[in-house]
Order: sequence, then C-alpha cells, then structure tokens
Amino acid sequence: MKTRKPQWFEPDIQARLDATERARVVYICSPYSGDTRRNTHLASCYARHALEEGYTPIASHLLLPQFMDEETEREKALTQATILLSLCDEIWIFGHLTEGMVAEWKAALALGIEVRTFATFNTVAPDGHEIVGIQETTPPANGFVPCEGCEECQGGEAK
Repeated sequence: MKTRKPQWFEPDIQARLDATERARVVYICSPYSGDTRRNTHLASCYARHALEEGYTPIASHLLLPQFMDEETEREKALTQATILLSLCDEIWIFGHLTEGMVAEWKAALALGIEVRTFATFNTVAPDGHEIVGIQETTPPANGFVPCEGCEECQGGEAK
C-alpha cells in the first residue's frame, strides 16, 4: 500500500519515517464487553506483547471507548473498528471469542489479513501481581477457536 518513500531533512524525524517502511501493524482482537475494566487491562497486556515482539499494535477497544458509548453506538464502533482493522497487516486473536470478535475475524478474512491466534493464561506471582501468559496457537481448520467453557457458549465452540 505504501507507494512513496518519505524524506525529511532532520535525522530524528527521518529515522521515524524509515521505521514506517519496516513496520508491521497488528490488530489486537480480544474481549471487551462484560468486565470492561479487566478486559481493557488484558488488551493493554496483549498490545504490549505485540510491541515487544516488534510490531505496532492497534487495539480499537482501547481507543474507541474513550469517545464512543458501546451501548448506544455499538454498530458505529464496530464499523470504526473494521476501518482500523483494514489498515493492519495481521489480526492477533486472544481469549475466548465474543460476537464482536467473530465479526472482526470474518472481516479480516474478507480483507485478506493474516490471522494469528493466541492462548492466554493468568497466574498470580508470589508478590501478588498478576502475570499474563501468552502462547501462539494454530487456528483450527474450521476457523473457530474451541472455547474452554465460558458462560456464553457453555463449553462448545464460540459462535
């Protein structure tokens, strides 16, 4: 999609512009609804993981709730999230699938965006802080991640 190489006369700005040539942008797809405080914290952990792996993360559920209301503007928020997704090279899917996540996954497939899935686990360290573990998984051939028994799907596959 990038058609021109940006040039600037200040070395520090040029270094940032050069980084855009190499950057891989990933869309962080994880639950938001329900326990939004906890899910926002986890999304931040997932975005940080992507950053530490050398990617530029976009997490719409960290951005859009800052100025949009999920209850009254849900469809508009999903459209805005899809626009952000279209700017990405990959989508990284974390946790059990929600209805909104399935819509994002389908949009990524339609846009030809690479899909990667991650299993997550949480534990508490001896000093009391939470440790969020992340491990990449292989998506099932049928395109859906089996659920570990959440209330939404009662242990079957997320729909």
